[in-house]
Amino acid sequence: FKGSPRYEGFYARSKTSVEGGFSGKIKTAPQADIDASQSELRASLKSELLSRAYSEKPDAFVLIRNAYVVRYENLEPLSEENSLTIRERATLHGILFNRSILESFVKEKAFPDIPYSPIKIKNIEDLEFEISDSADDLFWQEDSFTFTLEGNAYVVSTLDYDALRVRILGSPRKQMEAILSEYPSIEKADVIIRPLWKRSFPTDGSRILIRTLENTLPQE
Repeated sequence: FKGSPRYEGFYARSKTSVEGGFSGKIKTAPQADIDASQSELRASLKSELLSRAYSEKPDAFVLIRNAYVVRYENLEPLSEENSLTIRERATLHGILFNRSILESFVKEKAFPDIPYSPIKIKNIEDLEFEISDSADDLFWQEDSFTFTLEGNAYVVSTLDYDALRVRILGSPRKQMEAILSEYPSIEKADVIIRPLWKRSFPTDGSRILIRTLENTLPQE
């Protein structure tokens, strides 16, 4: 309304003094330095959270690569005379799978022709986990969601040592080949019986020692 008669009709006055504000120079950091510090801090927080997650999870469960989301929250930075402290809060949301159930599922879907069961996937934590595009960003809060699991799985069979030990109790050594044919997961076996002149296994199970050798895990 400035320039018109109504302009003169406006008037305001504060009943109290106006305090605060700043006049002068304020120390700050270049945005590039702030971004670099934030990235470094987030990487450190993620590493620490993952380390704790792997060490604190129950032994019967696995945390697969990428089966987690880390959420970050910016906190108010602390400004001191000659420094600026960047602060972040990080929360990790991970999906834990029961190892035996997941291994059985993978065998059923990916290795249906393997004649022996159960199996172990030695590198199961290294398989690639990916949430479906249709899944919600907050998938860990859902009752169910769709995902894919990819990678080169290193599968080995699990042997029931007690059952094999009972099977060979007192058996003649010459029957070993026929006994092993009942266990398709055993590729070959070397039998040592002492003293050398004995031709059959002991009848006392505590005197039968079974050792297994696994092939070296293939390198990617």
